[in-house]
Amino acid sequence: LAELVTPISDERDRPIYHKNLLPLVYVVADQAGRVDSPLYGDIVVQSHDGGASFGPAMFSTSHATITGLEVARSDPRVIYLAMSSLQLQHPYVVRSTDAGETWREFDLTAQLDRRPLIISILAVHPQDAQTLYFRVSDGKQDLLAISTDAGETVRVAHRLETSMSAFLVRADGTLLLATSEGESFRSTDAGASFEPWTSAASKLHIQ
Repeated sequence: LAELVTPISDERDRPIYHKNLLPLVYVVADQAGRVDSPLYGDIVVQSHDGGASFGPAMFSTSHATITGLEVARSDPRVIYLAMSSLQLQHPYVVRSTDAGETWREFDLTAQLDRRPLIISILAVHPQDAQTLYFRVSDGKQDLLAISTDAGETVRVAHRLETSMSAFLVRADGTLLLATSEGESFRSTDAGASFEPWTSAASKLHIQ
């Protein structure tokens, strides 16, 4: 392998685990076999017994990497996936409104400047299943993107000069954003504008 590529060491984003002790579990997995095949890809499987057993794949893709999965708290039938294509890193959102029976895919490349970007889903608004928050990265700088129509369109809410380290939607709708450089920002108007957050509490990074 070393004759074909130059391996480098790099830090990878840490997985985010949501542990709520409910029996329903979704897992994103990578297909594999004895012989490599371009048909293999990422899949989503579901467990109804806390992970003791899993059913067949409810979603699969061979052209993109699934970077995140979120279920709407206000409507558990609504499931969102974030994906980035394998070759050009086009950002996608995939949506199901019937608990994974059917899916719709939305290519966000044109809306996000047509650059190679990695997209990951940060959260679904706790009271509004159609409002989503995304982290979009070009490897050096991150931005926060928001969709209010269930992933069909997105708008850039805030651009950062470095990488995002934390994001939180508070019960009152306030959005909190932190960076790897220790900066913090706050929005009290649903992400229409952000201002530096300089209170003592802002020094605590939210994980």
